Amino acid sequence: MCPALSFIVRCQPLYRSRCFISPPFIIPCQFNSTLSPISNKEASVTLTSGGLPRFHIPLPSRDETCIFSLRPLSNTVGDLVKAIENEDKGVDRVAFLGNDGLRFAKANSIEMLLTNDFVIEINDKRFPVSVENLGIPSDLGPKELGQVRALVSRLNTVFSAEDVQAEKEREIKKRIADIQLQLEPFEEKRISLAQAASARTRRVTWLGLGAMGLQFGLLARLTWWEYSWDIMEPVTYFVGYGTTMAMYAYFVVTRQDYTFPEVFDREYLKTFYKGAAAQGFDVERYNDLRDSLAQLQSDLKRLRDPLYVNLPLQQTKYLVKEDVEVEGASQ
Repeated sequence: MCPALSFIVRCQPLYRSRCFISPPFIIPCQFNSTLSPISNKEASVTLTSGGLPRFHIPLPSRDETCIFSLRPLSNTVGDLVKAIENEDKGVDRVAFLGNDGLRFAKANSIEMLLTNDFVIEINDKRFPVSVENLGIPSDLGPKELGQVRALVSRLNTVFSAEDVQAEKEREIKKRIADIQLQLEPFEEKRISLAQAASARTRRVTWLGLGAMGLQFGLLARLTWWEYSWDIMEPVTYFVGYGTTMAMYAYFVVTRQDYTFPEVFDREYLKTFYKGAAAQGFDVERYNDLRDSLAQLQSDLKRLRDPLYVNLPLQQTKYLVKEDVEVEGASQ
């Protein structure tokens, strides 16, 4: 029979040794258990193709199973507890218990949790979990266990490097797309200005060739038809020396050698900048965007290098095509 009255003895903490007896009061007859009831739903652990454990855990609020993926070495039991609480706000208590009933501390790694079967306790429900299907041997010696841990550590490093590489690659691609979007209105004006500057520079080049031909014809006429070579020889000497003086004057003013490619480029740039100022084309802003784009593309190429993600080295320089843009190319 259930007793009608009950006395409850309450003890103070260990640093206070005296106890007291509370007054008697009537309580109903009940049978309590220290363990939560086992749920009808099942929790399980599986391995992905990459070797990462996936926890299939039923959550109480929506009565549905949620999947949590973690890393054996870098993640802890506390990370899994936090993920469960963030996923379901109706979870008040989460604990992981071993077969002996002892609770795993939150600082323990997921690797230690998966060494033996365990129980997940969520609120007032318990979910037994078996790790036999994972194929993890539990009777390894110290030497074999050390080798396995070293291998797992190396694999975890590779997986982490792949994740970091993928995250950085997504970030760089996003920044490249943003810069390319900003460059679109600049490119339209640049192409128009480049075509106009190139056409004008070619016209000036042909005019220079025509002037040289006219000079040659005039000197030939004066030498063989109007006068003689004895009279025109000093004239041609001073014409040649005057041309040399003009080339030296060009160097003094521009600080550049008088070579045809440099003269062509200088005339092209003068025309381009003059047209850019007339149309409101911000050359400095365009150059900054192009420099940033080139730097990001270089970073992306280096990020995809096989050595960065611990892959075998390949002769990628023969496989990657380099695109070189030539502005103002002659037609």
